[in-house]
Amino acid sequence: MIKMVALDLDGTLVEHRPDGSYVPPKTLELFEELIGKGMYIGIDTGRAHWEMIKILKDLKIGADSLFPSFFVAEENHIFWKNGGEFIPQSDHNDPMRKMLDDFAMDIAEETRSILGFLREHSAGPEFWVIFSTFALEMTYADVESAQKALDLLPEYFGERDFKLHRNTVQVQVLPSNTGKGRTLLSVAKHAGIQPTEILTMGDSLNDSDMLDDLYGFEAATVSNADPRVLDLIKSRNGYIAKGVAGEGVRETIEYYRENGRLAVK
Repeated sequence: MIKMVALDLDGTLVEHRPDGSYVPPKTLELFEELIGKGMYIGIDTGRAHWEMIKILKDLKIGADSLFPSFFVAEENHIFWKNGGEFIPQSDHNDPMRKMLDDFAMDIAEETRSILGFLREHSAGPEFWVIFSTFALEMTYADVESAQKALDLLPEYFGERDFKLHRNTVQVQVLPSNTGKGRTLLSVAKHAGIQPTEILTMGDSLNDSDMLDDLYGFEAATVSNADPRVLDLIKSRNGYIAKGVAGEGVRETIEYYRENGRLAVK
């Protein structure tokens, strides 16, 4: 039975339209209802903490809202909602921050070599940046160029233990023991929930480590997901919503409820 839902933000929960970001009101109403009955519904995103606070405000999700129960920022830092504020999960965040800081200094020494390798193969990024709280991130002009770089990087790193992934046009190099799925394990432990009691939803390749079966989470996706994510969910016999982004999220959760697979009615 599903006791927690963990959602990617951009493209999964939030639809980015020409006139602005949008989450269907009925989806938010469903979240409030289910959290009020005892479920956890949170966000697992690559966005930074300050971005998350601004996005929630822009979406008019206020301090008095139950949603989100928690959010994961930059894929690795956990914050729980308590009394209208988001409180860091220090037992996870503090050692994670130190590890990522050390990684950033190490990867900085190698970045010139990484970029040189990619440029030799006509796969250099438009620009790049190292985040001490996240990763080496390289941004490309289009998805095809980003995928080419992602396909090349294993040749550069060989057997060294790095995590490589793509979020639309951004390619990231991270420590192997980081990422959305790994962090969600800490969320689950903190809440006293088993991985098999968590439904994850994402639309891009950087969501893969919480959508595949590595950690035992249930997985579903929305109709606008990356083709490789759609294939991944199909391979797991997971639910693929007909709706786009937030509409698809509501459709999926209602499907689980109608089939008696939520821990609450």
